[in-house]
Amino acid sequence: MKNLFIVTSGYHFLLCWSIASIEKKYSRENYVVVIPDFGDSEWVFALTKLQSSPFSGIKYLNQIYGVKSILKKAWLMRKNAEWLRKFVRQYIPDRVYVCNDRRIEAQTALYISKKINSEAIGIYVEDGLNIYSLNIYSPFRFKSNLIVKVGGKILFTPRWEDIKVFGTSRLIDEVRSIFPEFVRPEVSKTSIFSIERDPLLKLREEESFFIELMESRGVKFKELQAKNVIFLISHPEQIKDTEKYNIVANNLIEKLTKMGLGIGIKYHPRSPLTHSFEFKNIEEITILPPFLPVELFYLVIKKLKFVIGPISTSLVTAKWLLNNVEVYYSLHEDNILDAQLSSLFSKLDIRPLEIENL
Repeated sequence: MKNLFIVTSGYHFLLCWSIASIEKKYSRENYVVVIPDFGDSEWVFALTKLQSSPFSGIKYLNQIYGVKSILKKAWLMRKNAEWLRKFVRQYIPDRVYVCNDRRIEAQTALYISKKINSEAIGIYVEDGLNIYSLNIYSPFRFKSNLIVKVGGKILFTPRWEDIKVFGTSRLIDEVRSIFPEFVRPEVSKTSIFSIERDPLLKLREEESFFIELMESRGVKFKELQAKNVIFLISHPEQIKDTEKYNIVANNLIEKLTKMGLGIGIKYHPRSPLTHSFEFKNIEEITILPPFLPVELFYLVIKKLKFVIGPISTSLVTAKWLLNNVEVYYSLHEDNILDAQLSSLFSKLDIRPLEIENL
């Protein structure tokens, strides 16, 4: 049995690590293809070199992260898709795991695998909140379905599907989710299975890996162990009033430090490198490496008590990976819960932030 995993983010990779670890127990071969749509992907390669890695092979394709030109992005994606088309014909996977079934690379791998192997299965691995919220994906500010659909078919291939809800491609047979009981109605029509967290929790045993990972990025491993709070900073595009956000954030940090809590600040991984907020108590906080997924810090920091930040996947994964942590959302008015997310947050006990109640 051969499994092919296609990932485009650090979060995707960690979920696929967990799935592949379970698959390896049944002597199944796992090959991962990384399309770096994130700033720091070196740690992914390093992780696959560990003896505990469930992957038998890894391939990096053209990096998409940081490319601003739509035409250049499309060209790189087509090159990636062409490599995958040839590889899939050679590898002949029995299962293809994708974390974004809208992308041409994923659709190509799924299509070719089914064409050459009638029993091949296409599996969607959750992309975070997209699988739980009622959000409809729109890649551009305009919402003309016709323009997007026609443009995509011209740039990619006539077979390209304009997926508005991730996980609903006709090429998908099954779904993997960390909280399958809460997935949105469109996706719940497909067979859904849960992703186990134990393989990721077991990574805590790789302490030497984490020491090297953190200290090579300017953070002392020992310093991290003094942190009790991870404070997630919103992407600047999500904040209408930066000045007000700064005031609220600094008031929160001041209260937390007076409580004797150590604070780690985690910027959004896609925030501009030049972007920063003016923190008053800078000597009492630690800026965490921004391009690493926050889930790695959930594994590393042993005395974590609070996770605070905007409505995001990171709050949900905190509840998935950690047993005794309080999670709070919203530091600005742009954070709005739809009915689906409201139910999810309520059942996971992710609460709205009220500074005076901390």
